[in-house]
Amino acid sequence: MKNIAFFFVFACCSLFFAKQSHAQCYVRLDDASGFNTDTYQDTLQAAAAKLCAIFDTTGFAGQFKVYDFGFYLHQENTTGGYPEPFAQKIAEVQTLSPYYLLFGKQTDKTGVYTKFWVDLMLPDTSFFYCIDLTQNLRTNLKAKFQIIANTTYHTNGMSPNKYSESEVATIDSLRLYLLSLKECCIGSNRQLRNNTNCSSCGFSQSEFEVYLNGYGMSSKAFSKIIDVSPNPPLGEQLGYAVLNEDNDTINLDNAIIAFKDALHETAPNLSIKAYPFTFEETCSDFQTIRNQFLSDAVDLGILIGVVGENASGGSVYWQTISNDDDLPTSPATTSDSVYFFQNSDFPNVGKYIKRELQQGYKRGIWLDKCGVGYNYEFSFADPVDYPFALRSFDIPQGQDPPYMGTNFDRFWLNKVRIMNKDDIFGRLTLSKALDPEMKKFYLQWVFPPSYLDLPISQSIALWRHSSGWDQMFDYSTKEFMYNQRNYLFVTDDGTFIAAHDFRNMGNFLWGAATYIMGMPKSWALAGAHLNNLNTNDYEWDSDDDQWSIQLGRIYAKKMGWKTIYGGRQNIFRN
Repeated sequence: MKNIAFFFVFACCSLFFAKQSHAQCYVRLDDASGFNTDTYQDTLQAAAAKLCAIFDTTGFAGQFKVYDFGFYLHQENTTGGYPEPFAQKIAEVQTLSPYYLLFGKQTDKTGVYTKFWVDLMLPDTSFFYCIDLTQNLRTNLKAKFQIIANTTYHTNGMSPNKYSESEVATIDSLRLYLLSLKECCIGSNRQLRNNTNCSSCGFSQSEFEVYLNGYGMSSKAFSKIIDVSPNPPLGEQLGYAVLNEDNDTINLDNAIIAFKDALHETAPNLSIKAYPFTFEETCSDFQTIRNQFLSDAVDLGILIGVVGENASGGSVYWQTISNDDDLPTSPATTSDSVYFFQNSDFPNVGKYIKRELQQGYKRGIWLDKCGVGYNYEFSFADPVDYPFALRSFDIPQGQDPPYMGTNFDRFWLNKVRIMNKDDIFGRLTLSKALDPEMKKFYLQWVFPPSYLDLPISQSIALWRHSSGWDQMFDYSTKEFMYNQRNYLFVTDDGTFIAAHDFRNMGNFLWGAATYIMGMPKSWALAGAHLNNLNTNDYEWDSDDDQWSIQLGRIYAKKMGWKTIYGGRQNIFRN
C-alpha cells in the first residue's frame, strides 16, 4: 500500500514539475514597442511546451527555451548580420540557456512589428550531431525559421495582433523538423531515408528562393527545368537546360560558354568564371560557393543556379560581380596653384574664395569656417578646365549658372559639395538604376534574347540608356545634378578624394552602376567611348571622364554593392 501511495505521489510530482518546466519554456523578455502581448501567452506557452518536450526526452531536460524580445530599431547598424539590439540580446540569452530559439520583433519608424529576426542554438550531441555533417546547415536553419516567421507574418497582413501566429508557425515547424531529424539520424551514421524531410539542405524549394532573394539575386521563371546531365561534372557546369516561352530548349552550360565567347571578342584577356549551384539535397552548398564567388580574383564572376525539379517549372537565379578594377591613375597635372573653398552655412557645401601659389599638384582645399584648418584636400577630375572655370561671384538662388564662354556644356563653378554615401545612394535610386523596370535591361545584358547565343552587339542596349534627358543612366540630366551645374561634387572612397563637375559626377554614378550590375570595367569604359563617338563628332571619351567612371566603380566596390536589384531589401541596406 505504501509503495502504491509513494508511486502515486511520485507520479503527481513528476507531472507537476513537468508542467512547471513546460510553463517556463516560453520566456517573454522586454518589448520596446509597448504592444500588450498578455492575451497571446497561453497559446505561445502551449506551442513551446511541445517543442521543449523533444529536448526533455533526449537528455536536455530544462536546457532549451523559447525567448521573445521586442526592440526599436533607430539605425541600421549590424553585428554578425543582425541589428545591434538583437545581437546584444543574443549575447544575453546565451548566458540564460545553453540552447534556445530567440525571436526578435523589430519596431521602427514605419510601424510596430515590421520584421522578425530569429536566432537558434541547438545541441551537437544525441541525434543533433548529424546537423554538422552538412556544411552551413546550422546557419541555413536559422535562415529557414526566420523566413517562416516573416512569410507567415506577411501572409497575415503584417498585423501586430497576429504576431503570435508567426511565432507558433515557427515553433511548430522547428518541432516537426527535429522530429524528422531524429528519425533520419539514428545510430552513428546518418541514414537519409526515402523521406523528403530527411533532406540535409534544410530549406524547402520556396524557402530557398526567399533565401536567394535575400541576397539580391535576379531571377527568371521558366515553364520547365530539364536535367541534361544526371551527374554533372565538377567545375563550371550546371547540367541543366530550360524551356523558354518559345518552347526552345536552351542548354545553360552552352549559354554561359557563348556569353564568355562574346565577351572575349572585345576583351580577349578578360578572365570569366561561372559558379554553378542547384537546389538539391544539400542546396549545392550555396553559401560556400557564394563565398568563393565573392573572393576569387577573376575579372567577371557569374553566380548562377537552377531552383526546381526535373521536368517541372522552376527558375534560374544569377548574380554577377566584376573584380577587374584596380586603382586608376589620376589625370592630375603639376602646377603652382591651390584653390581654396570655405564652409558656408550648410555643413556639406562650401564656396570658392581664392587661389594661392604653391608647389605641387593642382588641388582644392576646403577650409573650416574660421579659415584656419581644413576638412578636405581634393584633386580635380579635370585638372585643366575646372581651375579655369572657378569664380568667386554669387549666383542667385534659382538662376541658371552662366556658361563658360561659348562652351555650352561647361559652366562657371563657384561652389563645392560633399557627396556622402547616402547622397550617392539617393542618386542611384532616384534615377531608376535599382527599379524593377531595370530588370528587363539587365536581362538584355546578362541574358540577351535566345539566352546568350547572340553576338555582343545585341547587349549594347544598356549603353543607350546612358545619354539623354529621358535616359535613366544619364545622371547629369536629373534635377539634383542639373540644378547644381555650378558645383563641384567631392567624393571620398577612403583612398581618392576627387571633385567632379555635374557631368563628371554623372560619369562617376554611371561607373558605380556598371559595377553594381557586374559589368566588366572594359565594357563600362568602352561604353562611354562609344557614346562619345556617337554624340561628340567622333571623339573618344576624355581622360577625366574615364577617370570619374573608374572612381565610381571603385567607390561601389568599397561599399560592397554587388547586384543590380534586390527590391526594397536592396544592396545598399546591408
